[in-house]
Amino acid sequence: MLLLSKHFTRFLKSLDYTTVDLYSPLADVKADICDLPFKENQFDVILCNHVLEHIPDDKKAMEELYRVLKPGGWAILQVPLDALRLKTFQDDTITDPKERMRVLDNTITFVCTEWTILKSYKRAGFLRKLSTMEKN
Repeated sequence: MLLLSKHFTRFLKSLDYTTVDLYSPLADVKADICDLPFKENQFDVILCNHVLEHIPDDKKAMEELYRVLKPGGWAILQVPLDALRLKTFQDDTITDPKERMRVLDNTITFVCTEWTILKSYKRAGFLRKLSTMEKN
């Protein structure tokens, strides 16, 4: 569900944006996130909300997102985090959606710790520096 104030709705109308999805008929562009049909440095902002955890090659997807992001641009890349998990769970051998539902209670391919996803973002080029994180 998306709830927008009147002010934000007016702001959205002034934006030039492109929606991308591999399956949705509502998307402006039908494309694989691992092979985007855009030139390098094309977008000022990227919003990728809970997509990467469904992509078997999430590292390639992050590299593609970074490739199409303009220098100085910014991205919001949301993935599920489990604050109680000490280690990221990812098992690429589980390809059957029903088995993923049984093991992960979802069709996702991984559940991350905060540190793991930050390292992945840095590896793709999104972060310049990582600081150690203290555990509470």
